[in-house]
Amino acid sequence: MYFFLSHLALTDISFSSVTAPKMLKNMLTDSQSISYAGCVSQVYFFIFFADLDSFLLTSMAYDRYVAICHPLHYTTIMSQSLCVLLVVVSWVLSFASALLHTLLLARLSFCGNNTLPHFFCNLSALLKLSSSDITINELVIFTVGVVTITVPLICILVSYGHIGATILRTPSIKGICKALSTCGSHLCSEESGYERSREKPSHQEKREKMSCIRRNNQSITSGFILLGLPIQPEDQGMYSALFLATYLTTVLGNLLIVLLIKLKNLWR
Repeated sequence: MYFFLSHLALTDISFSSVTAPKMLKNMLTDSQSISYAGCVSQVYFFIFFADLDSFLLTSMAYDRYVAICHPLHYTTIMSQSLCVLLVVVSWVLSFASALLHTLLLARLSFCGNNTLPHFFCNLSALLKLSSSDITINELVIFTVGVVTITVPLICILVSYGHIGATILRTPSIKGICKALSTCGSHLCSEESGYERSREKPSHQEKREKMSCIRRNNQSITSGFILLGLPIQPEDQGMYSALFLATYLTTVLGNLLIVLLIKLKNLWR
């Protein structure tokens, strides 16, 4: 449990660091630009850490299933080698998924208007701006999404379904509350992964892309403009402080988790 938790904490720090620093910099300096290389890199690491988070949550769900449903065999089933293998597989699958999306994105060309209505480089928003055929990109998003989102979600639901059934066999208020709190935190984290696969360009947007191809002969993209959040200029300082505090709380909180786990291992 603690082995997966430490990796999940580091993943959450990395995931937040993909978008938050650039967003805060843009808010404080009134700059909205991001280079093409920076945008593609942001897409890669955003997908990588989002998928890694999903796979680690799945591993933790299985770990809790074994601990609660098969407590006498926990140390035998969840050996150190199996835990390491689950983390390595999570890294490999996340790397492959992010690399595939990034390579398919890099082959696209864009129109002259490279304005993104987001505070970071969102893959679906970039596909809407592209003047190239994105059929392959959409197909890969759907198929890879099954592996990185749907399958982990099903595994988590099945694991916690067995956990709930086991607890209800020996019902107690404390046990039920503990199960609900554990399942709820994991399911809420998993649900955020669906946002990446929901948006698809409409037929009207596709027609606009075709007219854009006729007007622009595949111009070279040097960067993008991030519109950021719809915040009034006079409120920029307040929101910047709020987002900075939230980001620092996330980073320091997860670092504290990692530190406590390390200290616990030293005290054994």
